Amino acid sequence: LGEVGSGKLRVAEKMHQISKRKNYPFVSIECGAIGDTVDIDDILPYTSNPASFDNFQVFSADKGTLYLNGIDKLESSIQDKLYNFFVSIANKSNGFSLQSSIISSADPTIIDAIDKKEFRQDLFQMLGEYKVQLPTVRDRKQDIPHVFTQYLEIYCEEFVKPIPVVPFEVFE
Repeated sequence: LGEVGSGKLRVAEKMHQISKRKNYPFVSIECGAIGDTVDIDDILPYTSNPASFDNFQVFSADKGTLYLNGIDKLESSIQDKLYNFFVSIANKSNGFSLQSSIISSADPTIIDAIDKKEFRQDLFQMLGEYKVQLPTVRDRKQDIPHVFTQYLEIYCEEFVKPIPVVPFEVFE
C-alpha cells in the first residue's frame, strides 16, 4: 500500500529480484487500464483448457512474479473475474496451472473502498496475505538523492548521454 510515487513498482521489482523466482519473468499488469485500454480477455482465460495459454498475459508470469499494479482501480466486474480466476487456480478446478508469486499494489484508500463495499474484501484478503505500507517520499526526504540519481542514470543510459556530476546544492 502506498500513495502514487511512493515506489510500489520498485519495491515489487526488488522483491522479485531477491526471490527464488528471479530467473523467471516479472510481469506487470496496470489494473487501471483493464476494461479501458486493455481487454480483460487478453489477461485472463474464462473457459477451461483453452487451445493455448500463451495468449493470456497472466500466464506469461508462470514460475515468475505477477505484479498487479493499482488493484484499487479495478471495476467491480473485473474484481469478480479476477477473484473467481484465482479461486479456480487455487482449487485446481479449471485445468489451469499458474506457479507464480503475486504482488499487488494499491493506494491506502482501498481500505475505505472495502468498508464502503466498493472493493471486494475477499479479493483484497486473498492478494494481501502480507501487507507493506510504503511511506510517502515527503516522509523519507533522505531518499530523494538516491531516487534522483537512479532516474538520472536510467535516462542517461536510455538517451546515451554521460552521467553528469550533480552538485550537492541541488539536493538541498
